[in-house]
Amino acid sequence: MRVEEIMSSPVTVVGPDTPLKDAARLLVDRDVSAAPVVDSTGTLVGMVSEADIMHIELHEDPRRHLRHVAEEVGDVPSRVEQVMTRDVVAVPNDADVADVAATMIERSIRSIPVVEGARLAGIVSRRDVLRVLVRTDADIASDLDDLLDELPSTLGSWSVRVDRGVVHWSGSGPDDVPPFLTRVAFTVPGVVDVRFEDGA
Repeated sequence: MRVEEIMSSPVTVVGPDTPLKDAARLLVDRDVSAAPVVDSTGTLVGMVSEADIMHIELHEDPRRHLRHVAEEVGDVPSRVEQVMTRDVVAVPNDADVADVAATMIERSIRSIPVVEGARLAGIVSRRDVLRVLVRTDADIASDLDDLLDELPSTLGSWSVRVDRGVVHWSGSGPDDVPPFLTRVAFTVPGVVDVRFEDGA
C-alpha cells in the first residue's frame, strides 16, 4: 500500500518568514504538532514543531527566582526559519506504508512530509497509519472479493476470509498464483498478514 493512499492533503504549511507567534497559533488552531515549511515554489525546506516554538516562547518568571540570572544577550528568534529543522525526514508519494511506519517508530517521529520530487504533496501521521489498521475484517474482505471478481479464470478458483486483519486464501490454481494473491492482498488497506489454507 502506498503512502499517497492515506496521506493528508492539502497540508497546513508555513513559510520560512512566518512569524513564530503566527506559526504557534496555526498549530494550536489546526490541532497539529508540526507543520512543513515550504518556500514560494512549494518546495519543502524544513519542519517546525511545537517543541521548536516552545523552546523560544517559554521563559522563566523572574518573580519565582531569588537569585538574579542574567539573560544572554543576542537576537531573539522571531521567524520560523530561525528555529525550524532543516534536515527533514521525508518520503516519496509512492513509498510503502509499512516502511513509513517503521521509520516513524525508529526515529520517534509523529508525522512525515510526503514529497513528489522536491515539492510537498502531503503529510502522513501516526494516526493515518492507525486508521489503516482499524479497518474492519468485513471491509477488507469486501475489497478482496471485488479484486477476485476482476481476476481471470485461468488463475483458478479462490475464496477468501479475513480474521483480525489476517487474510486466509483457500482454493486451487497454478503454482505461481499464491505469491500473486499475496501481493494482491497487501494492496488492500488493513491487511496485516496473508495465509493459505491447507491444500491451497
